[in-house]
Amino acid sequence: MLLVEDHPVVSRKLSSMFRDAGLEVDVVETAFEIFKGSIPRPDVIVSKEVLEGMKGSSAAMMAQGHAATKGIPFVLYDASGRIERRLFQGDQQPAAVDSLVLTNEAEAVLEAVNGVLQALQT
Repeated sequence: MLLVEDHPVVSRKLSSMFRDAGLEVDVVETAFEIFKGSIPRPDVIVSKEVLEGMKGSSAAMMAQGHAATKGIPFVLYDASGRIERRLFQGDQQPAAVDSLVLTNEAEAVLEAVNGVLQALQT
């Protein structure tokens, strides 16, 4: 899997939990790094919404149109409240996002990742 997280503490916590769950994890700090092709093709991309330079939801949309990342499931998490406010105002879940987690709590993000990975196996 590929984790896109620019906060070092959150990145360490999430990647440690993912590894403890038996997942291979590559970590990048910006959404732009998803498209560089310098990492192996992941089974799933996990990104937070608020990143410097590009929102995670924008990266999800770009990933679906990019040859190297097309078809890779995208899990988006957001503890900022931005997406939650938009949903409350009637907006839809961001397009191209397979699973949306409205927190950065590691257990909730791991549960979403496991759900996406299980769906891939069926």
